[in-house]
Amino acid sequence: KGRSDISYYMLNLFDPNKYVDVNNIGIRGYMYLKGPRGSVVTTNIYLNSTLYEGTKFIIKKYASGNEDNIVRNDDRV
Repeated sequence: KGRSDISYYMLNLFDPNKYVDVNNIGIRGYMYLKGPRGSVVTTNIYLNSTLYEGTKFIIKKYASGNEDNIVRNDDRV
């Protein structure tokens, strides 16, 4: 389970020619693969001695009545 209001980094380890992008249009955002990877400014991350480009995102609570920080289905990216 993820926690809201914490920074996460999404890495694309499957296809090196694409990068992960976040769409914040509307109430709920979503993440998807986009390419070519070199056309966006991303965060460089070292993982197992390999450099990857990652996209930083934060999950925000959709319902303000939730008392905990557990991520739920209606939360936003």
